[in-house]
Amino acid sequence: MSVQETSDHLLRLPSSPVMMTMMRTIEGKPEGIPLWSSFISRDDEISMENENLTATLLSLARNITRLAETDNKEGYVFRVTIESKSYNFFIPHPHSDFQLSFIAVFEDKDEILIKAVDKEELVRIIVSNLKLNQMMYDFINNGDEHVEYASDLDKVIRKVVGQSILIWDKKRVKYLEKKLKEERKRLIKLAKQEEARQEAAEE
Repeated sequence: MSVQETSDHLLRLPSSPVMMTMMRTIEGKPEGIPLWSSFISRDDEISMENENLTATLLSLARNITRLAETDNKEGYVFRVTIESKSYNFFIPHPHSDFQLSFIAVFEDKDEILIKAVDKEELVRIIVSNLKLNQMMYDFINNGDEHVEYASDLDKVIRKVVGQSILIWDKKRVKYLEKKLKEERKRLIKLAKQEEARQEAAEE
């Protein structure tokens, strides 16, 4: 299995966002159309969804930048929930060298519950890892309009994003398992206490 196929597989984990995209920013303000998306845009249905979301994303991102605190050098993560979708935005500091916004869109589903703080954490992890790659800065400085599908940069982005999701998902699952074990212990303790109380009452 190639790196591309492996990365695409990771992007489709049950906990993964339904869509991820990046937009160019100018002094921290998103501009233009998405530069990269997590799906292959050749699919007509998904392409149509992308087109419908583009205007929404740009409008939301521009409005969100007005709320940003200019003293945060690391950038900002904001979340906006509209109907069943949660839009999680990373907006860079106006003077940052990394002038790209990253957006992860989650769709609420009963079969897998993901807390808002976990969604925001994933965005921070992905952006932090993307910032470690020089190709990202070269792309920003070159002023290219979009990342070509299956290009070297697209493969790098998908690998970084996919591995970030995998690490994040494992950490989240371990946390949930720990909490479940703690809850089970608490219930067992309560059951034993209740059993002892009833036995004492019968004596």
